[in-house]
This record gives sequence, structure tokens and C-alpha cells, in this order.
Amino acid sequence: MELNLRPFILRQIENLAENQIPAVCLNGAFRGRTAVVLAGGPSLDAILPWVRRHRRHLLVIAVSRISRALIAAGIQPDICVSVDPVDFNLNVCQDMLEFHNGTLLVNKDHLSSNLLASWSGRKVFVGKRYPWSTPLEPENFPPVGGTTVTNSALDIAVKSGAAQIVLGGADFCLSQEGITHASGSAEHAMGSRLQLGDQQVETNSGMMADTENAYLNSAMSVALQARNALAQGCRVINPAPGAMRLPHIEHVALDAIRVETQDISAQAVLDRVVPLADERSRVRLYQEELQEVDRVLAELGSIKALSAKALVYNRKLFATDGPDCGLNNKVRLDRIEKQLDGRYKETADFVKRFGLRRFVPILRFHDLREEGREEHSRLYFQAFVDTCKELTDVLHAARERILSRIDEEKDLPDIQRLLKQWHKDQQPGRAIQWAEVHKDRIDRLPKAQQLALKAMQDGFAACVVALGLDYRNVLEKRADLDSLNGRAREYFHCGDLEGMKRLHAGLCTYRDQEQVRPITALVEGYIAELENEPETAISAYQAISGGSAHIDALMRLFDLHSRVQDWTSAMTVLEALSGISPIYSPMYADILHMTGDVDSAVNIYTDYILDNPEDLNSVMRLGKIFREAGSAEGVDWAMRYILEKDPGNSTAREILNGQSRSRLREMAHPG
Repeated sequence: MELNLRPFILRQIENLAENQIPAVCLNGAFRGRTAVVLAGGPSLDAILPWVRRHRRHLLVIAVSRISRALIAAGIQPDICVSVDPVDFNLNVCQDMLEFHNGTLLVNKDHLSSNLLASWSGRKVFVGKRYPWSTPLEPENFPPVGGTTVTNSALDIAVKSGAAQIVLGGADFCLSQEGITHASGSAEHAMGSRLQLGDQQVETNSGMMADTENAYLNSAMSVALQARNALAQGCRVINPAPGAMRLPHIEHVALDAIRVETQDISAQAVLDRVVPLADERSRVRLYQEELQEVDRVLAELGSIKALSAKALVYNRKLFATDGPDCGLNNKVRLDRIEKQLDGRYKETADFVKRFGLRRFVPILRFHDLREEGREEHSRLYFQAFVDTCKELTDVLHAARERILSRIDEEKDLPDIQRLLKQWHKDQQPGRAIQWAEVHKDRIDRLPKAQQLALKAMQDGFAACVVALGLDYRNVLEKRADLDSLNGRAREYFHCGDLEGMKRLHAGLCTYRDQEQVRPITALVEGYIAELENEPETAISAYQAISGGSAHIDALMRLFDLHSRVQDWTSAMTVLEALSGISPIYSPMYADILHMTGDVDSAVNIYTDYILDNPEDLNSVMRLGKIFREAGSAEGVDWAMRYILEKDPGNSTAREILNGQSRSRLREMAHPG
């Protein structure tokens, strides 16, 4: 996780001007109330009518990705929570922007900057404003355990003081049909995504469901959060029968959940506890951030200069000749390290965190020779130089962004300059956001600037569509179906009829039925076998003519035909298998031998061994066929071949000796 911090830190720096009000202002604001936390799982659809009925008395906290479903249901959340740093999060959560008037956005400090900069409503942030240590860091909620937005949304509900939290769409597993997300999402539009569910969990209804590691990790964190909430007197309820059963979370039917009536709306509470971010407070914060960025830039310059000197001293320390070589350089190096660990420690620690991948090779450096120590020290100071260079560029860009935000607050800003910054940051939504907040200023702008502003606003939709294509590509990369054959085989060998039927239900709802038809037929055959209907199973397997399921189907056909000693059909199956892969040729040869077709068996074995000369087991079987057929010459060849490859093979030695004894007896008693 530490190695992957860099993109999160970059987002945090990009969001310096946006992370204005800490979310700690929500602490205890809704004490004693019922909160509903709405996530994106399949059960979301079932809870929305209940939320609509009790809307007036609930604190509704929703993850940002379900905004489209909420709009369709006529529900505006009190709080939207968003955390993902990736650019295409703007596409996934674009409908959240419709809630700007009346919904509070709670964003993680590293939220995708294109989404955060497009939000024109009230917002508070979770985490830290600055990625380095500074006395200017405001008090805020500590980082939440867990990896998903659901963990963050639940954390807000608990810290807001809610006495009862109802989870909706927090399933942590696939539905029985293999659906991962509620309707209205790109994932739901793709149909069943069975390939993601490589593990099974028990649901609240007692049935099993498929899941994956990411869901399991989030679920375990939610269970811990629920335990901590319970210790504070807050119960957590999940009414969804198909959701993963978790400790410390009650399963209660929706109709049995009691919601206390409230005289004051959640919106009124938020109006009271969330400070206003007016023009004056924003500019004051921007100026404070500028001073802090300038301070860190100055320290980065000093650290870089010291590290560059250290590289020179390090080279001279280990030099055997030349001016100024020797141990004086060790004193100089020690002095520089003392400054890095003392005066510049906090900024140096920030540099190490950001550039951790450059520093990791030093941890693995175990060469204790003199030249090894020189290289170790060189790597260390070079990592400082390179990371300081990179961070200097990043912070200069941040500085320009903050200055642009100050310009936004001017009575008549230079729109061309603002547009240039928004384009550079790939934030066309900023044009819409700025226009929404500064409607009174647009008419006073020169006509050319008004047109340029309108052009960027109009380009927002195209930007969102392009990001949607990126997201679709990410989803498609996880759409590989090859793993389903193995899972079906595992269910079959474990006798898991319920799992097999669940897999079948998902295949029947898959978006491309032509693509999954062979796997569907294979699963239908497995189900028929488990239900003791061999004829139905044979028909299902015979319907498969190609694809990755074909071999599995042929193997089952061979087994079924062999059980009833239908050797003709079994031979036909093995012939097909050997045509697909030579690995099945020995089986085909064996059954030919068993049914009396020795010549064909010998020919198939011979061809196979020519292509697989190291398969001594097959050579041994061929030798035994020769022995049964009375071909002493064939037996001799086979056993000598084995002994040449494996001189210690006692079976081959014994058979060869037996052949020699038989010849001696024949010579002694020719009649």
C-alpha cells in the first residue's frame, strides 16, 4: 500500500484548494437518529421504496456512484460520499452533480480532482489537507479502515452520532444471478459478471453467494466498524436477504425496522453545523496554502542542493586519488545527513513517502564491500535529488492552481487565464461550476470571453463520454470467462448443486448469450448428472462443438459411456479428444487395445512417443501391448529404450530379463 501512495498524494496536492472544510464538523451532529447508508450493490433497488416512505425522518448518506438510481427513485441524499482518485470517477459519478443544491459532498482528500472541481455545492473533506506534516493541518476525522466508499460512508454515519444505521446496497457479494451492482450502473448494464466471484459466502437468507477478495476485504472492515459502532450504542442493520452475513450486523426485515420521527430535517441540521465557505474565507485559505507551498518548495530546494553535494562528497570519499579525496568527505556526509534528519526531517520524510519506489532498492542493498557502501549511499542521495525535482514541478503546478482559484474570486477575472488553467488540469466542469457560483459576473465579461467560457462548458459532456469509454475498457478487461469452466468443474466434483444452479442462473442473464452458450450447456450437463439424469447430461454435452468447454464435455461423455460399457461411443469420444490434444492419445490407444484393435493401438502409441520421447510410462504401456501380442522384438525395443533413458528402471530391467530367459528356454527346448 505504501508503494502505491504516489497517485493518492498527487491527487491530494491537486485538491489543496478544494479541501476547505474538515468533515469533523459533522461529529455527533445527528445523535440519536436513524441513518441509511446506500451503496451500489444489487439490493439497492429493493430498499429505495422504503427510503422514500421514511425520507423525512432519515439521514440519507449515499455513495456518489448511485446518484442516477436515486434520481430515478426521486430521492435526494443529505450527504454524498465519494473517494475514488481515478479520472473516470467523473463519468461514474456524473449524476451526483445534479444534487449540488441541497446535498453535502463528503470527499476523501484524494478524490478525483476533475469531479471535485466540478462540484458547486457544499462540501467537507475527510483526511488531511496537506500530504506533509505542518502545524497548519486542521483537526479532522482520522482515516477510516477499509478500502471502499462504503467503508467511508458508514464511518460518517457512525461519527455523526446515529443511533441506528440501515445499510442498503451493501451486499459484498454477487446476486444469485451473478449481478454485481444495482440497476442504472454500467456494471449492471453488462449483465452477470460471474467471472468475478471466485469465492463463496453465506448470505443473510442462509443461501450461498459468490464474491471476490475486494468485496471480502471491505466486508471485514465493515464488520469491525459495526462492532465499534455497537460499543458506542449504535446498531447496524442490513435488511437484504442476499447480502453477506456479517458479525455485529443485524438482519432485520425492512417492515420491522422502526424509524423515530424527527421535528428537524437533516438538511436543517447540516445548515447549522457545516460552516459556510464564502469568498473571504476561501481567499484567506488560498493565501495560507500559497505560503505553505512556498515554504515546502524552499525546503525541497535545500534538500536537493544538500543531496547533490552529498553525491560529490560520496564519490570523493571512496576515490583512491585526486584532489580532496579522503575521510574529510565522511564528516561532510555526516553533516548533511544530520541536517536531513534534523532541520528538514518533516519535509525529507514527505519526500521519502512520495518517492518510496526510488528508496526501496536501498532497503534491499546487502553488499557490505567498500564499493557496495559507495553505491548504497549514491542511490540514497540520488533518490532525494530525483524526487525533489519531481515534487518541485508538482508544487509549482499546485501554486499556479491556487493562484487561479484566487483569480476566480475577483470581480472581473481574466477568463482566458482561468480557461487555460482549467484546460491544463483537464477540469472542464470547473467552467460550469464557476459560472453557477458567479452568475452575476458573466454578463459583465467581454463577449469573446463569454463565448470561450460557453465553449468549455459545452465540452464537459464530451469529456465525460470519453472517460466513460475508459471505464468501459476497465470493466471489459475483467470480463474473461475462461475461469468459469474451472469453477463449474469444482462445483461438480464437490457435488455443489446449489452453486451450479447459481452459476447457471448467471449464465442465462449474461449479455452475450452466444459467447456463453458452450459453458451454459456444460453446466446444464453437470446439473443433470448431479440430479442423476445421465441421458439429459449426454444430450447437453453433445451440444458443445467447440470452445474451452469442449474438452470438459468430452471427458464427461467418456465417463458416462464407460460406466454403461458403451465402448463404441467411448472410443468415438477419445478419438475426438486425441484430435484436440495428443495428451489424450494414450487413453485412446488403451481403449483400442482393450477392444481388440491392437494394430491401431500400436500405431497411435508409436506416433505419440515420436512426438513425446520422454513419456516413458507410455513406452512401458506400448511394451506391454507388444508382450501380449507376442512381439518379442517390440518388447525388447521398448524396454531397452526405457533403460537407455532411465537405467535404474527395475520394471523394464525385469521384463527384459524375462524376455532373455524365455529365449534361452526356447533354445534349450526347441520343440
